[in-house]
Amino acid sequence: MAKVNPFGLKRPEHRRETRTFTDPDQPGVELTFTLRTLDGAEMMIATEEAQGQIETWVTGNRDRPASQFPFVDGQPVQMTEGLCTACQFLAAMQCPDDPHERYSFNELVALSVTAPMAWSRIGEWMQALLHPKITALGDEKGGASAGEPTLPSSAPA
Repeated sequence: MAKVNPFGLKRPEHRRETRTFTDPDQPGVELTFTLRTLDGAEMMIATEEAQGQIETWVTGNRDRPASQFPFVDGQPVQMTEGLCTACQFLAAMQCPDDPHERYSFNELVALSVTAPMAWSRIGEWMQALLHPKITALGDEKGGASAGEPTLPSSAPA
């Protein structure tokens, strides 16, 4: 099989989906997200940005300790590497028609603790968009391949 010239290939269209979620802990509240798939370069950017969030909220660095995330409903949020990664990828995947409808990283963290059932379903949907079943030479597989980020299949707590 001959080597493929990647510069001669077309970029695939980003798949875009909109879904609305509810949570029994937040009656009457609807959370609507429009997400799109990411290409390889965008995944690496999101990974690097997630590492920055991890340094800010979880590990700190040699110059400063980790910061305390703002309290949500008067209570601290237990920040983890997985939560930072999931929120950063979700932030990167958002593509609403109105840019004002984008949730910030901090807002996504707050949603993870205020709407946990919705957050879990959003996380599953995000995973499905990031890692669809792919067919390679007749071989069907799902999940991440070597070198791809693996996000929690359900919402981090």
